[in-house]
Amino acid sequence: MELLKPKLKRRVINIQNDIKIGLDIKFTGIIRQSTEGVIAPKIKKMIEEKIRNEVYESYVKSQEISGDIYQFEDYMYRFKNSDWKKFHDSEKFPTLMKEDIHVKVAPLKSISKINSDVSSPPH
Repeated sequence: MELLKPKLKRRVINIQNDIKIGLDIKFTGIIRQSTEGVIAPKIKKMIEEKIRNEVYESYVKSQEISGDIYQFEDYMYRFKNSDWKKFHDSEKFPTLMKEDIHVKVAPLKSISKINSDVSSPPH
């Protein structure tokens, strides 16, 4: 499996007087090799869950050393400044929850389908 063209979008959502942060992650996926009987939607779901877990683990580890791996504080400072000031004064920033990480691998293609689209040169 090869993941190409990753795109990451930070989300800051105002819910009443509270703020939630989240991530939207999109990839294009290519299956290089597959065993018989493995269904693409099943692979896609497994990949999305694995990426979600790895992103969340990275976030948790960065928090342990007071890091901001996905630069939420910088994002809030630039684009949601009034919210940033409120959290900066209290020194308590919102926490990324695993369920707020949305991963999408689309389209999922197999290398054999990609190669079949390539026409052979005329003789």
